[in-house]
Amino acid sequence: MKNLKYLMILFLLIGIDLATKIIIEQTRFIFEIIINIISISYIENGDTCPAILTGDYSSLVLVGCKTIMLILVLLIVFRSNGYGMIKLGLVLMLAGNLGNLINILTYDGKAIDWIVLGNYLAINLADVYLLVGICMIAYQLISWLFAGCLTKNIKLITSH
Repeated sequence: MKNLKYLMILFLLIGIDLATKIIIEQTRFIFEIIINIISISYIENGDTCPAILTGDYSSLVLVGCKTIMLILVLLIVFRSNGYGMIKLGLVLMLAGNLGNLINILTYDGKAIDWIVLGNYLAINLADVYLLVGICMIAYQLISWLFAGCLTKNIKLITSH
């Protein structure tokens, strides 16, 4: 029952991601937050999985396999006590992956991006979820590594 909150977070994040994509797609809203640095704009990213349009579904299979792997890892971690930051990071990664997968499947292999950074990078909330999830897990693993090294007096670099 403790893990129900993570499932609720997962569905909430996916819903928010898909809702923002639908709103941006229907309104074609454009807004410059910081000139030439960050803006909101509808961008149909056909580079996401262009092979899908030609009948090559290998990219889609790869995204599906990543999703299945994340679900399995999440199930294993959920059976353990603790690991709160790891669980939340995995939930964020799964939400991002599923949000992008649903978007790719419903828009003929294209993704709707709407957060534009500079003139070079366009992302959506699902991409933000993935990045934040990866950072949370990396932070937790690194802190465990250094906590273990400090408490057990293990030297990271040994000299002879």
